[in-house]
Amino acid sequence: MLLFLLLLLLLLLLLLLLLLLLLLLLLLLLLLLRLLLLLLLLLLLLLLLLLLLLLLLLLLLLLLLLLLLLLLLLLLLLLLLLLLLLLLLLLLLLLLLLLLLLLLLLLLLTTTTTTTTTTTTTTTTTTTYYLLLTTTTTTTTTTTTTTTTTTTTTTTTTTTTTTTITTIATAVTAPPPSPPSPPPTSRPSQFGSSTERVNSK
Repeated sequence: MLLFLLLLLLLLLLLLLLLLLLLLLLLLLLLLLRLLLLLLLLLLLLLLLLLLLLLLLLLLLLLLLLLLLLLLLLLLLLLLLLLLLLLLLLLLLLLLLLLLLLLLLLLLLTTTTTTTTTTTTTTTTTTTYYLLLTTTTTTTTTTTTTTTTTTTTTTTTTTTTTTTITTIATAVTAPPPSPPSPPPTSRPSQFGSSTERVNSK
């Protein structure tokens, strides 16, 4: 009986030990579970942190992209400004070329307008002899010719001046010698020559 009791006690002790072991195992399991939970929480936190970091990186990338876009826009604006400046320079060059062409045309026009003026004066004197009067007529003719090289313009101006001078001669001025006339044919007169008739008178 005592042995049986002792066996029972031993069994009970064993059971108690088993229970204690089970409890310890449970406690360990609980601790492990807690640790696992903590680890999971830590992992979740790490994941969240990683996600946050990724989001931050994405935001930084977006900011960089925006900055790049802004830089590209600035470069485009600078290129447009350069193009405008080039266009302005081209316009200025064209204006300068036009001014040079105008100056050349003006120089050509001024060099080709050479004017030549020719004046010709003709004087004609006519003297008429009468018995007691001498009439002198002077005719002066002036011809002016103007010639321009660009457009040939000929202007002829004729001025005629007639001067008549009449003088009364104090003595009978002989007219200019005239060509000799043929001598008249003499006929024998019944009353003789003219000198004989005068003498007889």
